[in-house]
Amino acid sequence: MELLLVVLLLGAIAGGWWYLSDVREAALRAAQRHCAEMGVQFLDGSVMPDGVRLIRNRTGALVLLQRFRFEFTTSGDARYCGRAQLVGRRVMKMELEPHRFD
Repeated sequence: MELLLVVLLLGAIAGGWWYLSDVREAALRAAQRHCAEMGVQFLDGSVMPDGVRLIRNRTGALVLLQRFRFEFTTSGDARYCGRAQLVGRRVMKMELEPHRFD
């Protein structure tokens, strides 16, 4: 019985890790695409987790909202911060902090 619980716990941890890394990959692709659309350069090739919380969706069900940060530049001289919010693999919000265009 205890062995079964350990196996189930390890399976749940592995599944959670796989899900979170899949969402991070979706955030990375969305940030790269958004930067390209906005005419800025995506930096460092990565997104960093910036928080997780439960929210209610349109139907009232609880869903996991994950926030990510990334950096971009317009000229190569200054770094700016961008943010992405995802529910599952779906992008809810993308924003770039105010920046200069040269």
